[in-house]
Amino acid sequence: MERPVQLISDVNDKKDLWKLAVKVKNKWTVVKDGKEHLELVIVDDKGNDIQVIIPTGYKAVYDKILEENTTYTLSNFNVLNNNDLAFKTSDHKYKLKCTSGTTLGDKNMHTISCDNIKFKPFAEILTGKWRADLLVRE
Repeated sequence: MERPVQLISDVNDKKDLWKLAVKVKNKWTVVKDGKEHLELVIVDDKGNDIQVIIPTGYKAVYDKILEENTTYTLSNFNVLNNNDLAFKTSDHKYKLKCTSGTTLGDKNMHTISCDNIKFKPFAEILTGKWRADLLVRE
């Protein structure tokens, strides 16, 4: 029996098997200690986003496959706590890390709009209710 697609908002570290229908919102290369790895922000059809880390060993493969503004089905990844980053690209409690068992398929088979972006209310900015460790994109 095929696993159902779940929402990013449901992702937690209490289980191992997840299946997400996502759109790659942003993709970039990070160089740390002379080694390159990929990082992504992915979003689901409800506008929930989460950061994804693709380690050095898988960068060459995924860099050729993954495209911004393209949808995929993502399965079999590690769910990690998101507290160890100095700056976060998502306010999700967790981040995802691709492994040798991670699968990526169904390219452009999902309808995920760009219209579901969640903006911080201007009143919260004016009153100082924002996180200094959370990056935002213009």
